[in-house]
Amino acid sequence: TVLIEALSCELPAIVYDKRPMSDLVKNDFNGYTVKYRDTDDLAKKVQNLLNITHEERISMGKKSLSIVENSFSEDNMQNNINNILRKIDAKNS
Repeated sequence: TVLIEALSCELPAIVYDKRPMSDLVKNDFNGYTVKYRDTDDLAKKVQNLLNITHEERISMGKKSLSIVENSFSEDNMQNNINNILRKIDAKNS
């Protein structure tokens, strides 16, 4: 939930390349993904974020907000719930 809040505030993020975080952050699109437990890669991605222009950070942040809005819209959430309920119903039939 902290990641979703950060993305909602139009911030680029640095996350491990593990789900569910990597579902929301796409490398070089709205932030950076880091190889799990790879401190050298983490340092590199932090440096990348520090080295991009202000405009590039703003662009990444806007993409972050768009991902959150699309992933957690009311319609999308309702569709996800309906799909889960259909699977449960099919399993119990």
